[in-house]
Amino acid sequence: MKTIIANMSKNTKGAIGAVIIVIILAFIARGLGHKKASPLEVPTLPVQEQATPVVKKTPTTRPTASVVDTRGYSELIIAYKDRMLQFGPSCQVVRSTQTYKQGEKMLLDNRTASSLIIKLGSNTYTLPAYGYEVVTLDTDGKFMVDCNDQQNVATILVQK
Repeated sequence: MKTIIANMSKNTKGAIGAVIIVIILAFIARGLGHKKASPLEVPTLPVQEQATPVVKKTPTTRPTASVVDTRGYSELIIAYKDRMLQFGPSCQVVRSTQTYKQGEKMLLDNRTASSLIIKLGSNTYTLPAYGYEVVTLDTDGKFMVDCNDQQNVATILVQK
């Protein structure tokens, strides 16, 4: 082996050295391209697209009734941007008092990683993790909204 290396010219030795360096750099670059997520990294909340509508059991009592809306989540967020209750951690909502006309629809939107039990008037809705439901407000009045064990997290006013 020593005689083979000794018989090579300086140019050949340099070329072989350069090829070896390129190969090593390629392996390093490939390893950096496949970075694995650290278990300490906090993932961002995903926006879930649901191709099929979420169908819930329709409550038999008023003031609201479930309806099936076949649009995806992104479309619903845009359509109901001013007519929704988004529930965050600890059942927090952004706008706690909202007024609607009788017969208007609104979106109940769970932005947490666990299911929520929402009570709106005498109706109860179970929203799965990152789930949602479109409801119709068909009875006028003032309705308190409860979320899990949190009472009166929002007030819904429905006018004729």
